[in-house]
Amino acid sequence: MQALQWAARTPDLAPRVAAIVTSPYAGPVLLDVFSPLLHDVSASGGLEGALRLITLFGLGAEGIEHGYAPGALTPYLHERMQTASLSHIRDIARVVLTHDLRQIAPLELLFSRWRAAGLRLLSANVVGDGFFPSREMADFARASNAAGVDHRHIEYASVDGHLGGLSDTHAFEGALRDLLASPSPVSADHSPTGAS
Repeated sequence: MQALQWAARTPDLAPRVAAIVTSPYAGPVLLDVFSPLLHDVSASGGLEGALRLITLFGLGAEGIEHGYAPGALTPYLHERMQTASLSHIRDIARVVLTHDLRQIAPLELLFSRWRAAGLRLLSANVVGDGFFPSREMADFARASNAAGVDHRHIEYASVDGHLGGLSDTHAFEGALRDLLASPSPVSADHSPTGAS
């Protein structure tokens, strides 16, 4: 999300952007399901309840089944509680819930700026992500490509759900290497020598 924010606000300073397991905006899953549940669960279940909810959305049922034997999740959550903070979780949630590139600029203007800057964008999303449904970014990628933005989008499956962005990097490794190896666009204001 932060990479997309930088790209939207200062495209000349973000010539190559990788947006991994995210969305161009906080969608209905975050706004209408996760946020109210986090509010209720953190009020009644405190830090442990919040971490349990985040784990469910982050890994999904398959990821929890794959990663934890029966009874093993609670000790893991208690370990996480040693370094986690409910106020920090709430602060991050507030930031995530305000993420919306459309609030920075209308998409047509945003895409026009990206074309002018020569921005290259790679997005990779996990199918079945509990936080960021892959359709949100896939729709955005179609729109940006139709507007002439160099945007490559990858979707892949991971038993780890949202956390597949950390555990299954092989799914987008080659595309990320290609993106990083591509030359940066040179604009009049940001030429290598500083000359226009």
